[in-house]
Amino acid sequence: MKIDKIVAVSIVLGLLVISIGSRPITALAQTTNLALNRPATASSIEAAGFEAGKAVDGSATTRWASVDPAPTAQWIYVDLGATTSISRVVLKWEAAYAKSYQVQVSDNASTWTTIFSTTTGDGATDDLTGLTGSGRYVRVNCTLRGTAYGYSLFEFEVYGASGPTNTPTSTRTPTQVGPTNTPTNTQPAPTATSTRTATATLPAGSDPVVNGGFESGLTGWTAGGALQPVASTAKPHTGADSALLGSTTNAGEQNGESSLIQTVTVPSSGTPVLTFWYWPASVDEIAYDWQEAQIRNTSGTTLASIFKVCSNAQVWTKVTYDLSAYKGQTIQLYFNDHGEGTADSTYMYLDDVSISGGSGGPTSTPTNTQPGPSNTPTNTQPGPTNTPTATIPGPSNTPTVTRTPTRTNTPVVPTNTPTRTPTQPSGGKIQWAGVRSSRYGISPFPDACGWTNAMNTMASYFPGSTPSAAWLTGEIFFSGTNSGQDLNFPNPGGTWDSRIHFASTDQNESILTYFDTHGIKVFLQFEPGYAPLDQLFQVTYNRYGQHPSVIGFGVDVEWYHSQSDGGGNDPVSNATAQAWENKVKSLNPNYRLFLKHFDIASLPPTYRGDIIFVDDSEQNGSYSGFLTEMINFANTFYPADVIYQIGYPSDKSWWSTLANPIPKTIGNELAARTQQSHMGVIWVDFSLRDVLPSTCP
Repeated sequence: MKIDKIVAVSIVLGLLVISIGSRPITALAQTTNLALNRPATASSIEAAGFEAGKAVDGSATTRWASVDPAPTAQWIYVDLGATTSISRVVLKWEAAYAKSYQVQVSDNASTWTTIFSTTTGDGATDDLTGLTGSGRYVRVNCTLRGTAYGYSLFEFEVYGASGPTNTPTSTRTPTQVGPTNTPTNTQPAPTATSTRTATATLPAGSDPVVNGGFESGLTGWTAGGALQPVASTAKPHTGADSALLGSTTNAGEQNGESSLIQTVTVPSSGTPVLTFWYWPASVDEIAYDWQEAQIRNTSGTTLASIFKVCSNAQVWTKVTYDLSAYKGQTIQLYFNDHGEGTADSTYMYLDDVSISGGSGGPTSTPTNTQPGPSNTPTNTQPGPTNTPTATIPGPSNTPTVTRTPTRTNTPVVPTNTPTRTPTQPSGGKIQWAGVRSSRYGISPFPDACGWTNAMNTMASYFPGSTPSAAWLTGEIFFSGTNSGQDLNFPNPGGTWDSRIHFASTDQNESILTYFDTHGIKVFLQFEPGYAPLDQLFQVTYNRYGQHPSVIGFGVDVEWYHSQSDGGGNDPVSNATAQAWENKVKSLNPNYRLFLKHFDIASLPPTYRGDIIFVDDSEQNGSYSGFLTEMINFANTFYPADVIYQIGYPSDKSWWSTLANPIPKTIGNELAARTQQSHMGVIWVDFSLRDVLPSTCP
């Protein structure tokens, strides 16, 4: 059953400008909903009574609903009647919410500019403040469903703002629908300050990027991957050409990368800033396809991720990134479109790549800085509290003269009636209870305290269990038989196989140190490609072997000897599994090794040793199908310990209907059916915020 849930959050006011003829007029204090009873249009409706106008009629009981189930992309826009400066949009979702969506503005309802974007939507009410943009039409472009249903909005509100003040007040007032009791918390927001920062400007002609507008084809760029990018006249941002990464057709989707690289030397003085524009489109989700931009060193090791999204915004989006950390260095600009070859295309156009600000006289440029509110309201509702901050696709640093909209919401835990009563498990059988963690599976990435809260919550569902994680140490990179492992920490010393790449900064050390003193245990996991596992075990032990929180290593066999995404893997023989385990035990005899795959045939036929076997099957279709799959896996590897990796978004249509807390319901049922003495349950990071807290309690 669908459950309606609404939570109201903060308000920030800015400027409202209405165009009359060619003269913009600054309006007086504007606190009214500009979209109220204005004409609205939608891509589809579920049935009569769910028209677009129902989202702008001011009623909390009527709603717009798209076709159900919906295609991935659906939209709704409102006509404000005149060009208007927008500072705030409020979206009151019905249970059928968008996980990924953009707020866009337009003067003609055909060319759209994105002023807000998120890939971590979680329903309830999204109060988007601090927006900057203007247009007659305002659109919510939904690109990824959060449920098995379509998309549905009770209310779509648009606000301008008052006078030129820079001191907003933020009030957080959770509200309720029906009989749900929600506490009220009010805390003033921080004061936004305006500063002026000196920004250097490069003399004309000194941009180190060659052919950043692609007017000379791909001259100056290195094209690579399974589907090489091409210069295209189909969608330039400026000039006549841009670069197309990936395929615009589902049939042409590549199985792997479509990348452009240019090696540049960053100016050694001033404030060098990378600027580029990209136009993304996708019908998939980030677990499988994505668009990304990185800074790499000349060996191809990632130094910084500028963004990694799976976006269907279909508008030109400007990105700026401060290169001051790389002054005087030679680096690679890396742009990539990743596809999985399953005929659900993801692609992007790239244009106007440049580096400016590296030398010459300073230019005074105003910078608006507005810190986000630090208040954490008390939530007495059962279940987890989750306060994500959504960001516009682009770099993690704050670009000059850009105000990042603040999105804060507190989801109300559904109280839907369970369809069945779960069977209680045998006491103490669940030894490991926790999460899977990867840098690509959840955004924003929780801090150490947030991860600890998630794991402790999982462990609290199963008395006697240890809060645990399958903690990814990086991810696979694809290059045929030279595919290997991108580790997310620096080389601790020594010479290693060329298919093992290192990062310039350590993404794990501080988190593992926190885990050491908070009772958390982790298996450090690899996606190896053709990188030798004995070396991966050794170098990772050299880096993190001193941490008591580390209790072993894991191998995701889906990526063992894998040459491309979706290209298959080599099975692990008995001899190989035993050799890997021997290596792990030689480093620490108390360490355990896990081998993960949904395909039983990819795992060792008979060797069991002290190995833990992990089933990460998804797309099971139903709860009963899922249980059958998991228990068949466990029986195959009995009496070896097993861990079930659960919670994939592709199965949300059935697991979202189970009794809360959902992980406890599933874990108890699995424990009751599993004949092993010890087992584990870990929830995937892709949907972690749907069921677990990810911030400090």
